[in-house]
Amino acid sequence: SEIYAKTIDYHFFGQEVPIAGIAGDQQAALFGQACFDRGDVKNTYGTGGFMLMNTGEEAVKSESGLLTTI
Repeated sequence: SEIYAKTIDYHFFGQEVPIAGIAGDQQAALFGQACFDRGDVKNTYGTGGFMLMNTGEEAVKSESGLLTTI
C-alpha cells in the first residue's frame, strides 16, 4: 500500500486526507453491492457482462481459464 494522492478540499475534513487505496470499477462494485462474504456473487451488465465472486481470504486460481483478481 502507498499514498497515491491527498484530498485538496479542506471543507469536509478540515485537513488533507490521504488516498491510499485503488479499486477497479468491477471490484469496487462487488464491495458496493455488499458482497463481503465468501461465495457472494454479483453480475453487472453494461458495455460488457461481468460476474464477480468473493472467494474469501485467498485468491483462487481458476481451472477453467477465468480471470482471478485481488
